[in-house]
Amino acid sequence: MRSKFFAKLLLGVLPLIGLASGCSPYQGSATAYLTWHVVDAREPDPLTAPSLECALKNVQYVRVQLANSTLFDFPCSAYSGETTSFTSGTYTVDVLALSPTGAAQAAQRISVDMFGRTNLGHFIFQVR
Repeated sequence: MRSKFFAKLLLGVLPLIGLASGCSPYQGSATAYLTWHVVDAREPDPLTAPSLECALKNVQYVRVQLANSTLFDFPCSAYSGETTSFTSGTYTVDVLALSPTGAAQAAQRISVDMFGRTNLGHFIFQVR
């Protein structure tokens, strides 16, 4: 008799424990970091092409643009950057090499889950 009571009590309480545990999507923040270099687009293999100075290829900024239109611009000559905090989630991310006038010299698109501090990777910009 007593074991049936405890079994019913346990079955009645378990669903409430699940509700109290806060099993909802993560609503934290994230940052993203990346590195890059610029190569001449005429080189046959960007992986082995010599790295060039940004100014030589008229690249002044590298922009990271999240699908929700959040923008982060970095000086190209830094060859690395880290964003400020934004809401975590899955994003389509455009990474662009921009001229001083803001014209895209090269662009790459990735899709990535960003939670906490996320490494976007190393980008090679092939610029004419």
